Amino acid sequence: MTTVIDGTEDVDPDDVGDVIRRFTDELPHENTAIEHVALREAYYFLKDAGRASADAIALAVWDESNLSRQYPRRSTWWTDAGEPFLPLLPGVVRDDVGWRYDPDADDSRPPVPDNPTDPSADDVDAVLQSFNYPGVEGDRVKTKNRLGVKRAFEYLQEHGEADAADLKDQFTPSNYGRQEGHFDNPHDWFREVGRPVLRDLPGVDPPRVAGQPWRYVGVNAPTDEDR
Repeated sequence: MTTVIDGTEDVDPDDVGDVIRRFTDELPHENTAIEHVALREAYYFLKDAGRASADAIALAVWDESNLSRQYPRRSTWWTDAGEPFLPLLPGVVRDDVGWRYDPDADDSRPPVPDNPTDPSADDVDAVLQSFNYPGVEGDRVKTKNRLGVKRAFEYLQEHGEADAADLKDQFTPSNYGRQEGHFDNPHDWFREVGRPVLRDLPGVDPPRVAGQPWRYVGVNAPTDEDR
């Protein structure tokens, strides 16, 4: 049976809206109500379809939402909000073919070893240096963005697991200047820098669904990216 979702009727039998609210502070537009509806529609579209391409999801959501009030085109919404946040919804899986819904996917996180094996400093540094951080090369803002990720990774190593708020606390926004690459708050920094870089760092097991903790499992344990 197809679940019909539209902008005028709040139909959310899976309570996916509760999951979306866990990362509301990271959404790219202040009018988060439109963002909520769009992500919810994307979730139910994919659940009903079973599998879909990125373009099919974006097209379905664009036609049934008010996203045009905030984005010039559907591809912009997909890049800024759809692609980054859809994987944080329950059962949503991105693979080599496209996107699919798998209700059993959320239970696939590996166990945390008692003594995780740390990656080499060179391997960690290679990931930290390879990301295209906002800002001008050599400028302190660009360095600040990079060091925030390094501190977040070290925090995760030390504590074993952390929620998004703990990791955001490792970045301190500057109150001075508005140089290129500047972030006014840790939520924007985490969306644009912290989350994507941490996901790629060796030994990090990112949350399968929003609300789950970030975990440090070391380099010998499989992570969600390995499956």
